[in-house]
Amino acid sequence: MVRRRYLLSATGTASVVALAGCSQLSDVWSDGSSESSSGPADEAEQYFDAAENRDVESANAVLHPESRAYPHEEGDFEDLEWAVDEVTEGSTREYVEWEIDYFDGHATEEEINQWVSEINHEMRQTQDELRADEFSFVRISIENEDTDLMMAAIKDGNDWYVYPDFGVTQPM
Repeated sequence: MVRRRYLLSATGTASVVALAGCSQLSDVWSDGSSESSSGPADEAEQYFDAAENRDVESANAVLHPESRAYPHEEGDFEDLEWAVDEVTEGSTREYVEWEIDYFDGHATEEEINQWVSEINHEMRQTQDELRADEFSFVRISIENEDTDLMMAAIKDGNDWYVYPDFGVTQPM
C-alpha cells in the first residue's frame, strides 16, 4: 500500500513537471471563450502547444479552472525545453501500467486491477466534486524522449479541460 502511494505521489509530481514544461491549446475567440473541443486528447494537445508557444492565456483556456495549477502566469513556461510529438486518449488501465513502467515497478494482474478500481473511484469522486460530466486520461509522447507522460482530463458541459491535479501532491 505504501509503495502504491509512493508511485501515485511520484507520478503526480512527474506529471506536474511535464505539464509545466510542455504544451498545446485550443483556439481562443476574440470574446475570450474557447472553441468547443472534440475530445480530451485535442485539449491536451492544445494545452501543450500553448505552453510551447509561451501562450499563457491559451493554456489557461483549456486548463480546468478548478485545477490547483490555474491560472498559469507569465513566465510559467519559460524553461520549456521539450516539444510534444503526439497526444492520444488513454484508459485508466493504461495510466496504471504507465505508472508502473515509469517507475520500473512490478505488479500482479490482481494488483493492477485493484489499482484501476481505486483510481476510477478517486476520479469519479473528483468528477462529482467538480460537477463534471466525464473524465479520461491522455498519453503525451515527447519528441526525442523514450518516455511518455500521462495526465487526467475532465469534461465539463460540452468542453474538455486538462486537469493535471490528479495524483499531484503539490500545486504546480
